[in-house]
Amino acid sequence: MKNQSGCDSTITLHLTINKSTSTDTTVDSCDRFTWYGQTYTATPLTAPTHTLTTASGCDSIITLHLTIRKSVRIDSFVSACDSFVWQGNTYYSSSSYQYNDTKSDGCDSIVMLLLTIKESYHRKDSLAICHHQLPYEWRGNVYYGEEAINDTLLAYNGCDSIVVSSLVVLPDSISNADSVTSACSFFDWRGYHIQQSGVYYDTVRGAVQGLCDSIYVLYIDISPSIDTLDTVVCDNNNVVIHGNSYNISGSYLLRFQDTNGCDSLVLLQVSIKPTYSTTQFAVLCANNPYYWIDGNAYDSLTTQPFVSLTATNGCDSVVHLNLWQVEHPQASFQVSHATVDESNSMIVLTNTSQNFFRLMWLLHDGSTDSSREVMFSYPEGEAQIKVGLIVESENGCLDSAFSQIIYEPLEISPPNCFTPDIPPNHRFLIPSQNMAKFEAHIYSRQGLLVYTFKDKNDSWDGTSHGQNCPQGSYIYIVRYTSTLHPDIWHTINGTVTLIR
Repeated sequence: MKNQSGCDSTITLHLTINKSTSTDTTVDSCDRFTWYGQTYTATPLTAPTHTLTTASGCDSIITLHLTIRKSVRIDSFVSACDSFVWQGNTYYSSSSYQYNDTKSDGCDSIVMLLLTIKESYHRKDSLAICHHQLPYEWRGNVYYGEEAINDTLLAYNGCDSIVVSSLVVLPDSISNADSVTSACSFFDWRGYHIQQSGVYYDTVRGAVQGLCDSIYVLYIDISPSIDTLDTVVCDNNNVVIHGNSYNISGSYLLRFQDTNGCDSLVLLQVSIKPTYSTTQFAVLCANNPYYWIDGNAYDSLTTQPFVSLTATNGCDSVVHLNLWQVEHPQASFQVSHATVDESNSMIVLTNTSQNFFRLMWLLHDGSTDSSREVMFSYPEGEAQIKVGLIVESENGCLDSAFSQIIYEPLEISPPNCFTPDIPPNHRFLIPSQNMAKFEAHIYSRQGLLVYTFKDKNDSWDGTSHGQNCPQGSYIYIVRYTSTLHPDIWHTINGTVTLIR
């Protein structure tokens, strides 16, 4: 730029830029916080700020991040009897007690105990009784002598009320001066008219306060003027009293004099009960003894046993046994064949029993049958089976018969020679009827395997590997199972002559 003289004028600017500042202050406070003259009692929704001026004259902005946490006060109302233990201290009077604690956030936790102490009650009661009053019941307890019992009750304020009940036992004054041993019919004593034996008491109330009653005791045996005697006997016995015998039911009045010299009338009431004799009839089966109630076995009609028992009325009851023999059933049956093989496995059982009313077959598989004739197939895999028959007569007598049926394995008969060029005997064929599994091996006399076939319908044509075998003897080994026993192998061997 130009100065006043018209010359150039140069101006140089030395500039310094100062920055404003911004800081954050984070504060956690309990209940309230004062900041730059402003008091906060709750966490502000927007963070407050305050602006200051730095030494360079620029603004300095402070932002307050404030969290106000609340202290806690808990009031606990408690009523207790006599004392109360709280926070390790024992309190005996009603008042308010404070306990300070610090929460996990660092603020105070104040617990106020508002305590009310109520008093328990204690009382002692005594009662005196006389000894003859024992055992004595008082306030729900039974006393058998002097004793103090504590009863814990619930008072009106909810606390225990302890009552000590003490019982004092005073001695009785007992007199036995009027004790009498015996009397006839009756006895008058201290205003009482006594007609029965026993122990009697008369109590005289104590004339002086605090003294127990006087008790008078009488032990007396009264001989009754009349007594009753009930007697029950069986009709084969008598009742004998003072030499007199009684065997008819009825009432009899007897007069005696007892050991005390008193007259004694006895009303004898006799009851005669009958004895019983019965006969039990039973059937005696031939060859089968009859077992009776006496534990013995009887097999003869000549024996006439009896047993004595006691009837319900207590008298003897004699039971006689009367046996009669009846015609005994005879069990028998026929088996269609006692041995079976693969060609003949159907079994027929035919009943041939005599004198029977009904029958029951016992079959090999555990089943039963009541038919007159039974037919079934011999079971596979069994070497032998057992069957039976039980018959019963109309009188209940039994007889039985049993039989075994045996399996005979399948036998085969291979030919001993064949001519390959001349029918019909031109092949070595094994009879295969009733076979389940089969295999045959042909060997030379030197033990070399010549031919093998496993089809029971196959045969050997006299060749080996497509070549004719020379004339001569050959060894065969045949293994097979039958249709009745498909899992049991049989082996036969022999020689066959090949003729050309």
